[in-house]
Amino acid sequence: MANNARFCILADPHQLPNLATRALALCCARLSDDWLARWEHPIVAVESFVDGQLFRGTAYKAAGWTRLDDTSGYARVAEDFYERHERPKQLWVRALDAKAFRLLCGQTLPPTLAGFEKPPPPQRQRWQLPPRRLVSLVDKLPNDMPDPRGCQGRWHRWRTVLAIIVLAKLCGVQMV
Repeated sequence: MANNARFCILADPHQLPNLATRALALCCARLSDDWLARWEHPIVAVESFVDGQLFRGTAYKAAGWTRLDDTSGYARVAEDFYERHERPKQLWVRALDAKAFRLLCGQTLPPTLAGFEKPPPPQRQRWQLPPRRLVSLVDKLPNDMPDPRGCQGRWHRWRTVLAIIVLAKLCGVQMV
């Protein structure tokens, strides 16, 4: 699936009627082949978001796209972080293949798409220990270690805080 990130027609709609619908249809007609040539795999559907406070999505509707629902009103501010912006967008989708949604919902991909599926990453070898040998990290920390924090704002036991610090260090977190 590909995302139509920006679609803007800056022509007079009375001079060139149906230009947006025609442009969307022409792009969708060749999109999978172009994607295959550039990225070495086809796509079977496209999606786009429309700001319902500014536009109605008429060109998408006329070009055969389907409006699914509105988003929750979040915007991406970093690779894995989202921020609420209170402007939900309309989600529009279009299948480039008439059977696309049925194919994608199947247990396996059809042979025409299966060759493009990436193999899953190899399973890492798990460290196998008998349960009786596993000991809690918190239990390994000394009971009599003095707590350097003040009395105010103590929410967690000092041994619990130390265990979190130890685990963070083991994960490579740089302490300041």
